[in-house]
Amino acid sequence: NNLTGVNFLDFLRGVIDGTDVPLVSKTPVVRGGGGLRFAWALNPWLGLTATSEISYGESPERTEGNDVGGTVSLAASVDLAPLINAPIGLVLAAEEQFEPNTIEDIDNSRVGLLRIAYTGRSDFIVALDIAVAKVPLGSGLSITATSTKFSMRYYF
Repeated sequence: NNLTGVNFLDFLRGVIDGTDVPLVSKTPVVRGGGGLRFAWALNPWLGLTATSEISYGESPERTEGNDVGGTVSLAASVDLAPLINAPIGLVLAAEEQFEPNTIEDIDNSRVGLLRIAYTGRSDFIVALDIAVAKVPLGSGLSITATSTKFSMRYYF
């Protein structure tokens, strides 16, 4: 596989220091891994899902040895139709990614998601997703990003 990375922080440091540091890098890596998936409907209105994935192999940073990466996530979904006869579904999810050594000083990223969706039909979804992600950059710095997405899907 090829890993393409954008490292704006190192690029800026290179500009300040007067050295040539590429903004975009492409590195071939060989990695292997696997994962587990779990889903449980506790009752007609509440469900839980969980995932766990892990990989091992070459580090994109050639000065490092082989390394481990992975993802752990958990989600709870509530269908309000059986409870209050409203065709609304809610999902609350969290995910943590343990990245291989792709960028200096970045360890884990965390993402939280809230989804509010229309559940009146099995072949049609209208949803509003609100996600918050936090990525630590080291030295006490971090980036927090929020996104909102409106989506409509029709399954046939």
